[in-house]
Amino acid sequence: MLKRIRYISEFSRHMSPADIERLAQQSAVANQARDITGIFVATGELFFQVIEGPVAEIDGLYGKITGDDRHRQVLLLEVEQGDLTRLFPDWAMRKLDLSDESMRRLSAARSILKAIHAQRIVQQNLRTALEQTLWQEVISSGSLKNPEG
Repeated sequence: MLKRIRYISEFSRHMSPADIERLAQQSAVANQARDITGIFVATGELFFQVIEGPVAEIDGLYGKITGDDRHRQVLLLEVEQGDLTRLFPDWAMRKLDLSDESMRRLSAARSILKAIHAQRIVQQNLRTALEQTLWQEVISSGSLKNPEG
């Protein structure tokens, strides 16, 4: 069984092209040992990543990513699990650095990633506001009392 995760996160601090290259190389070595494949995209502000592999390995890696201090505001976009065909069978971790001058032709991809991220932040803020509003209603209506007594 295969699991695939797609996520976007913000850089928590500046990362140079050399930092991104080093991260991609380290990830490729670690991923190859765990039978994980995927693609790693950096825009200079955002990470976008697709990782795929055995369920336990992907769960462990995603947990590590969410706890990594290089990431802020990790937003899970999609999870797939089952009898999947790998999208990146030959890439332990392929890197695209969209902040690199040589990748200017992919400026549309960078804009799309920024728009997806902004939309997810708006959705998250709306969800939080909804939960707070509902919670305030529960408190003010006295619905927290034990229904039996």
